[in-house]
Amino acid sequence: MQFGKVEEIGLLDHFDIRVASHEPGVRATKPDGDIYEAAKARADAETYVMVGDDREPDIDGAREYGFETVHVDTSAEDLRAPDFRTLATLL
Repeated sequence: MQFGKVEEIGLLDHFDIRVASHEPGVRATKPDGDIYEAAKARADAETYVMVGDDREPDIDGAREYGFETVHVDTSAEDLRAPDFRTLATLL
């Protein structure tokens, strides 16, 4: 279901690794560390990024396991960037 949302707007191919709790072998839900470890096991990378729309399990959970995060805040009325470097990257 989640991957379908991302695919619908044309972003699915921008992610190298995708992990969902319903996948065989994962059987963990956020913020359980097993789901983040499953993502790390799929690729050897210097940086791992979690994109999510639920702050506590998606963002806080991922940060606890060393991920950089992008919070998709559907309640925000305006666009936000924490600093000008991030703004430049987004543009």
